[in-house]
Amino acid sequence: MHHPVTSPARHRLFCRLAARNRIAVAYRNLPGPLIPEYLAVRTVITSMRALCGGGLRDSLDGHAGGLDPDVPPDEVIAQLVAHIRQFRPDVMVTHDVLGQLTGHPDHRRTHQLTLLAVEAAALARLYPEAGEPWQTSALYAATHTDSGTGDLGPLLSGVGKTLLSVPDEYATAAVDVREWLDQKWAAICSHRSQLQGKRSLPALLSRLDEETRARILSTECYTRITLTPPRVACDS
Repeated sequence: MHHPVTSPARHRLFCRLAARNRIAVAYRNLPGPLIPEYLAVRTVITSMRALCGGGLRDSLDGHAGGLDPDVPPDEVIAQLVAHIRQFRPDVMVTHDVLGQLTGHPDHRRTHQLTLLAVEAAALARLYPEAGEPWQTSALYAATHTDSGTGDLGPLLSGVGKTLLSVPDEYATAAVDVREWLDQKWAAICSHRSQLQGKRSLPALLSRLDEETRARILSTECYTRITLTPPRVACDS
């Protein structure tokens, strides 16, 4: 991945997770005989990149973790809680409950684990070793509304993918991002492996004319998820 603005490799967690995910995806999709060859090539490529840009140890740890991709949910939540308490964000963004558009199972799982981690991070008795508790002020789920998927419907159905959207009133915020459209498209294009596929959304978008692509990408919709429980007076 080569982000146009900043290098995500500056984060140790990125190096580890990116390496782990590549291995896990290979085990999930490649024929058995090809896996050893893929692992050997991927290890060499990762090592060469890490020697130049750093993160070698974390990348190799990620490779080892990818061999056993079924990480217990509690372990993932603990890591997320630690990061939330370290960076203390006021606002966080995750996928929506549908898994965004195509219902990708990893996106759905991300939504579920993020909700649990955000709630746990605010409670001192959960994961006390992860630092002082922190209550995030707002959590938003990126989503797509029924009225905002006009161009996406034919695009996805043409490659046999489903289109999952929410009623317009379910979205609580719509953001016009036309001012940053060039940066957004450059960031999407940094996922080079996605652009090489036939059915991935970045690849489909790359084959559109610029006007249609801009129409699809220029508005982002979010649903705000309530985090802070209401104050209720207790009877004495």
